Amino acid sequence: MSNFTIPVKFEEIILIKNEDIVLETTSDHNGNFHFLGKLANGEYKIKVKSEKYFGEKKILVDRYEILNVIFLVEKRIEPTRRN
Repeated sequence: MSNFTIPVKFEEIILIKNEDIVLETTSDHNGNFHFLGKLANGEYKIKVKSEKYFGEKKILVDRYEILNVIFLVEKRIEPTRRN
């Protein structure tokens, strides 16, 4: 495992509440993303939907906002092929 992070560029990011997808967006060239829409207060999950990465984070929406969440994911490791 490495001790550095890289931006997760141009990947689909989803917002989930009660196992239902509430909002979807795509990260930009810096790995930043924004959800556009109205959110009810409560507990949600942010999840990357990708073939290259995996990860999710529980968040709490308070005062109808999500602000400055640091969301780290892991890179999928392809299985090694044996000949």
